[in-house]
Amino acid sequence: MEYRPLDVSRNEVRLITIQPAEDDSPNVLRCVIEHYSLDDYTLEYRNFQSTFPQDKKWGGMFTAWRGFCLQKIGLPENCDIPEGRKHPQVYILFRYTWGDYAAISYAWGEDTYRRSITLNGHRFHVIDNLYTFLETHRAAGQFGRTVKVWVDAICINQNDIAERSAQIQRMRNIYSLALCSFAWLGPEGDNSDEAIDMLEAMNLALETPDFLQIDGNYSSEFLTNYQELIDSFEPWQWKALFSFFDWPYWKRLWIL
Repeated sequence: MEYRPLDVSRNEVRLITIQPAEDDSPNVLRCVIEHYSLDDYTLEYRNFQSTFPQDKKWGGMFTAWRGFCLQKIGLPENCDIPEGRKHPQVYILFRYTWGDYAAISYAWGEDTYRRSITLNGHRFHVIDNLYTFLETHRAAGQFGRTVKVWVDAICINQNDIAERSAQIQRMRNIYSLALCSFAWLGPEGDNSDEAIDMLEAMNLALETPDFLQIDGNYSSEFLTNYQELIDSFEPWQWKALFSFFDWPYWKRLWIL
């Protein structure tokens, strides 16, 4: 596939749309890649930006936008998103005239096994880990016509050294501007689902509203309850957690 140069004056990026499976060839993973301007905001979002305090722009702007969107559809700002809907579509209102995008963080690793996808009608090779991400999220239906995906291996022309260097300089901006970022660790394995359950349990315990005393120290009640939680985990669960943090993703230079 031949890449077109990005228009720097329009703050362009390439984004992909994951196509739904087709009945006649369900195993063929099809994607479309197109150019989009990150300056092409909707009028509603521009107005929202202009009213948001500049000194807080990068501290809570997207949180405030989410609250604004929920309010527009009649939901309270602190509402819980129903299970199964924790993906970009929950924002309802998109910031750009063409929709919005999510950025993907994943491990390239030493994976030399490559799979084929169809990109704008052409065969395109990606590493197995990325293929699994695209396949999984096609089945989940999280990315479609309005929510696109930015992933470096596809959206940057890896054969153009000048472009690759320029885009690497932009990556902080691309990730920070994304509606949300996905950390794709890979498919479940080594009891990783149990490891994530442990992390969620520990995090939930830390969200107890009165776990701190006035002087900032942990309350004795909280410490007792938290210790009981830690003691409740079995050795095989700790083994699952240690194995989980030994996955390649956590060893990436950017993650460290």
